[in-house]
Amino acid sequence: MNPTVSILIPTYNRHEILVDTLKGVLQQTYRPLEIVVYDQTESHPESVIQFLNENSASIRWERGNAQGLVNAYARCAELATGDFFLFLDDDVFIDDPQLVNKHIATLTKPQVGAVMGKIEHENQLEFSDIDPRIHHKNGWQFVRFDYNSPVENMPSLAAA
Repeated sequence: MNPTVSILIPTYNRHEILVDTLKGVLQQTYRPLEIVVYDQTESHPESVIQFLNENSASIRWERGNAQGLVNAYARCAELATGDFFLFLDDDVFIDDPQLVNKHIATLTKPQVGAVMGKIEHENQLEFSDIDPRIHHKNGWQFVRFDYNSPVENMPSLAAA
């Protein structure tokens, strides 16, 4: 049996782009999957509320007061029930229905503690070489999301 994955999306003042992100999440083939949106937005256009309500069987939509991104990530983790957490920003376009499968295939290896996905920007032609400075004390300052090859033994992760 597969471990449960919680996709956690903190959001603040995103509207249609949040809906676009959620459409990509809803197309994931991995099961069992829990989708949690922690929403710090005061109000959404009716079309967003309608989308969230129409998908309430698949998306747990929790409202909260705006207290910043770090607090929103912590609240997402408190709400999650999965064996593994996959944090997503509220403005990503996901065109791969195997995204969760790929993350879990890596995360379930005993030598792996965390996974950070590669980010491809629209119309991006080239990807970056790994900056060797990422392996130093302040390596997080040199982390990018668009490396052309996998990075192992990274001292810290960045979100996207």
